[in-house]
Amino acid sequence: MPYPLSNHPKINSAKVVLARVDEVAAKPKSLDAVGAAAVPLAGITAWQGLFDQGGLRQGQRVLIHGGAGGVGHFAIQFAKAKGAWVATTVSASDKEFARDLGADQVIDYKSEKFEDLVEPVDLVFDLVGGETQERSFKVVKPGGALISTLQEPDEARAADCNIRAARYTAQPNGLNCSKSRT
Repeated sequence: MPYPLSNHPKINSAKVVLARVDEVAAKPKSLDAVGAAAVPLAGITAWQGLFDQGGLRQGQRVLIHGGAGGVGHFAIQFAKAKGAWVATTVSASDKEFARDLGADQVIDYKSEKFEDLVEPVDLVFDLVGGETQERSFKVVKPGGALISTLQEPDEARAADCNIRAARYTAQPNGLNCSKSRT
């Protein structure tokens, strides 16, 4: 059974869907239909943010803001599977969850300042925005990247810091869904 992620506005409520082959992937055997329906958007968003937009590679360091959320919990696992060192910001109640997902450093965003605790990273994957995004410029290595799903990062500040910064929206891609399962 395929599970689609499509740009078509009526896909989410349709009983029968016509989709391009590059927009679907086989449903993982380990998931029921409800679970499989929940995976594509969050999984694709995490995959594309880390690898397609962020260029994360083995051995690099990444800070994931919102690591216990729908996209963030996938991002932690994908980054670790790639061989990256992972820091994440979460609430105190989610610290153990983030560690269980594989995070190397877990920061309580309410009581700790990540910019005082995290050594420079190659990539900040911003799933929070606002003030958190602004403070994130301080921890990205020159030549690194700040990638956001929420708001366009300040281009002038990115240039001053010698980093690449971008906002993106996940795009349907069945191949990414298949990769994220491996």
